[in-house]
Amino acid sequence: MTLEEALVDEVEGTRGEASTSERVNELLKRALDVERQEKLDREAELFYGGAEKRPEERSFEKASLRANPPLGRLSSATLSRIDAAIRTALGLT
Repeated sequence: MTLEEALVDEVEGTRGEASTSERVNELLKRALDVERQEKLDREAELFYGGAEKRPEERSFEKASLRANPPLGRLSSATLSRIDAAIRTALGLT
C-alpha cells in the first residue's frame, strides 16, 4: 500500500493531538462507513423502487451523519492489518 505524499501531508496537518496512524485509522473507518451507507442506499433504492425522499428528509439525514458519524464495525484483526499497512506505507515501522 502506498499513500500519496500530499495525502500524508494533509493527514499530518489535520491530526491534532492524535498520532498520524490514529488519524489515518479514523479516516479509513469513516470512509468505509460512507461506502457501507452508500451500498445500503443503493440496495434500498432497488428494493423500494426509487421512491423519492423529500428534500427536507435528505437534509436531515445528511446533517445527522455530519453531527454523528457512525463508528466502524470492523473486526480488530482487520483494523490491525489496516494499521500495519498504513504504518508501513508511512515508514513508521
